[in-house]
Amino acid sequence: MNAELLEEWGVLAIYWAVALLCWLQVRNCAATTHYGSIANRATEFWFVLCAALFAMGVNKAGDFQTPFIESLKTIGKSFGGAQHQTTLRVALVTAITAVSLALVGYAVHRYREQFTTRLALTVGLAGLGLFYAMRMVCIVGNIAKRNYWTNGPALEILSLVLIGVAIVRISQTNQTDASD
Repeated sequence: MNAELLEEWGVLAIYWAVALLCWLQVRNCAATTHYGSIANRATEFWFVLCAALFAMGVNKAGDFQTPFIESLKTIGKSFGGAQHQTTLRVALVTAITAVSLALVGYAVHRYREQFTTRLALTVGLAGLGLFYAMRMVCIVGNIAKRNYWTNGPALEILSLVLIGVAIVRISQTNQTDASD
């Protein structure tokens, strides 16, 4: 088994472990939540984070972005090939960035209670966002893979571990609060 494959399966396991921790938070919040309350938003937040981390793990194992990128290259060639490549790349990065920022802005607004009171979770999610931004620029910008792999996996793993530790700490705090 080569090291790259082992690393990918290890990162997949971390994604799914953190997604499982999020799911446990969903169950904990749902047990003590009433519809329409702020705690209901917490349940929603943990569910969305669980689903996103699970999907990122599936993508990590399945490499589903590669066929998408190849189809974009084919579309780019049909629009004139090399002379428009830079324009298409800039347009794609701009579109992906705009959509990503809109989603992040919505999430921060909708779930601000989670972000403002949990610094470690926020830093972990920001690190994961930075990892995906780096990855997107490397893939779309056609930058050599060695530049991406230098720091990418360390940032991804560190961010996931930080998110996981934050969730465990939040769970412990919630249990302590419930017992008081």
